Amino acid sequence: MKAAISKSLVLVFALMVIVSLCRPAAVFSSEQVTLTGEVNDSYQVVSENGQTYEVADNEKGNELVLNHIGERVKVSGSVEEEDDVKILTVTSFEMLKGE
Repeated sequence: MKAAISKSLVLVFALMVIVSLCRPAAVFSSEQVTLTGEVNDSYQVVSENGQTYEVADNEKGNELVLNHIGERVKVSGSVEEEDDVKILTVTSFEMLKGE
């Protein structure tokens, strides 16, 4: 009886390990970027190459999208992709004047 319980526990543990390793890589990683673009009024940054990034709801991101609509910026942060939408978590930004 004890042997059967021990084998069952080992099997359950092994399955948990396998399932945790089989998750998509995107869940575990994000890409660090610095990009130049324009802030629009839809809580987005549109980069110079036309890629649109949704700005994540954090302190720096909110400061960016609430105070700098229509302005060119240089933004650093991490990008994660979810359902073909790029989500930018802003860690820093600077305004680009006269460029």
